[in-house]
Amino acid sequence: MAFLEKVGGTLAAKGREVADKAKEMAEVNRLNGQIHAQTNAGEKIYAEIGRMVCENRENWEKMEFTEQFEQLDTVQAEIARLQEEILRVKGIRKCENCGAAIDMRLSYCPECGVTIAAEASETEAEAQQGRERQQDRGDQQGQEKRQEEQQVWREPQRQEEAWTREELPNQINQVDICQGCHKKLDQGMLFCPFCGRKQ
Repeated sequence: MAFLEKVGGTLAAKGREVADKAKEMAEVNRLNGQIHAQTNAGEKIYAEIGRMVCENRENWEKMEFTEQFEQLDTVQAEIARLQEEILRVKGIRKCENCGAAIDMRLSYCPECGVTIAAEASETEAEAQQGRERQQDRGDQQGQEKRQEEQQVWREPQRQEEAWTREELPNQINQVDICQGCHKKLDQGMLFCPFCGRKQ
């Protein structure tokens, strides 16, 4: 019975994950469509400036393009806003120090190690959705972590080759574990995104 409940819980979690991914993709596609429309609007402004210069090529240096430049600034600002929104939908933001794209849940940048400030503009609904997604991921990661721990920390007699106390840290280093907080890291991370320690 416990096995069936576990399987049911896993399937439900996977179903929620697939639904969240589909919703995320739909939102990203919608935002990309808006970026495409803004890009086309910008191209039309550039074409208009070029046409005006060609039509008045003898006196183009005296022409005023203030209105067109303001329109371009508006278009570029909107494209930047939409790109930031795409990152937010994906749960990613840019490090203000080095510009690396990082998971919003991380406290430190894995590229440069700088402390990441918490987002202050998040609404309560977005925060609740984020907590639910994080809980689902946490449940799944918790199961994976327990399985890894059972595999790594099982008793020496069950190992093909027993590890000594001196060998154990070397085994941990092979799977990229932070030496500060002992959390699992992606390969190649220069700084731990959880505690900020240099690796």
